Amino acid sequence: MSARNSKRCLVQANERTRRTWYPVGLKLLEGKKTDPKNKHSLGDKTIADVCEAIMGAAFLTHNVPGAWKSQDWTNAVVAVTKLVGSDDHTMIEWSDYSKSYEKPIYQVAEARGAHLELAKQVEQVHDYRFRYPRLLRSAFNHPSYPTAWSDGIPSYQRLEFLGDSLLDMACISHIFYNYPDKDPQWLTEHKMAMVSNKFLGAVCVLVGFHKHIRQNSSITTALIDEYVEELEGAEKVANGAKDFWTTVKDPPKVSSK
Repeated sequence: MSARNSKRCLVQANERTRRTWYPVGLKLLEGKKTDPKNKHSLGDKTIADVCEAIMGAAFLTHNVPGAWKSQDWTNAVVAVTKLVGSDDHTMIEWSDYSKSYEKPIYQVAEARGAHLELAKQVEQVHDYRFRYPRLLRSAFNHPSYPTAWSDGIPSYQRLEFLGDSLLDMACISHIFYNYPDKDPQWLTEHKMAMVSNKFLGAVCVLVGFHKHIRQNSSITTALIDEYVEELEGAEKVANGAKDFWTTVKDPPKVSSK
């Protein structure tokens, strides 16, 4: 048998196997019965992709944009609790998560005048009002800022971890629901652009947040000043173009956090 014929027979055999394959342990309700001799292996990535797709389908089933209800996610919370199987995770309802969370001492401590002034300045550029000004101060504390000077307020690193996830969710929800005809590649590329350091760094400078960063590095200071000057120069010669921020170099990592 020639190599070509051998390859053709192998492909045909695989196609027959896939058509009659069915997961072990599940009862086939309709269609052709499976042959126990047939085997069909799935790669790790395929299995992971299917799991992610199932989670996406479950999310779309219950999520209603603009009308989120915690009770719709009770089954999901119970499922996670059973899957984790830990005494540290006993949540049964969505509200149990907030009940089990204890706000850190630095967050709820009495805010000083400097903290209140920072909140006042930041709130001038948007409508959100911060209940805990010390938490806001943490969002602007660079890891290089000495602990002895921070009044017990940590750097932004933990908040950055949380913010990354929230930003991803907000951007993904926006483009997924508003562009139902776009393919996965388009969705991925636009999501990456929306959460990129380059874009977030430009937003930080344009709203003036970079002025509130506390850090203790002359190199970082010089990098921020250089980036701000270049970005503002690009905006002036952009003639109203919205994508002027793409023409400048990447911002210092601190300004995109």
